[in-house]
Amino acid sequence: MSKSKKRSEADPSFEPQTNQCLDLNQALIKQPHSTFYFGVTGDQMTDAGINPEDLLVVERTGEAQHGDIVIVCVGEELSVKRYEVSDDGEVWFASANPCYLPMNAAECGAFVWGKVTFSIQAHSGSRWLVGSDESAEIASADEWPDIIDDEEEVH
Repeated sequence: MSKSKKRSEADPSFEPQTNQCLDLNQALIKQPHSTFYFGVTGDQMTDAGINPEDLLVVERTGEAQHGDIVIVCVGEELSVKRYEVSDDGEVWFASANPCYLPMNAAECGAFVWGKVTFSIQAHSGSRWLVGSDESAEIASADEWPDIIDDEEEVH
């Protein structure tokens, strides 16, 4: 910003684009039939910027690379973790919160259910809409559907 420009003047590069439509499904979803939404309820990934009541966009895949944020399946439980591969090739699932210990995939039988492609945060007390029609109800994170298999997908 130049010294002659007052701070109160609006910078045109940050003006809202009200004349353009943004389809979030098109912008966020590459594979519609294998993409799911998850509501975050725990604090295991707060140091990665993923907080309770965030909404995750997850692509169903069993593949991940070191550093990816993934949905991990352990038994019937799903959890958000960072996928890590040690120097000796062991796969670990780590939280982004020092209060939680990493899990060794082989020892606990955990596997990658899907890869997180986006996380979306609600602000100012906003809550997510669940449903796809005009009668959709407002839901808090504890009311979001549990998604474990393809039969219950939410688009």
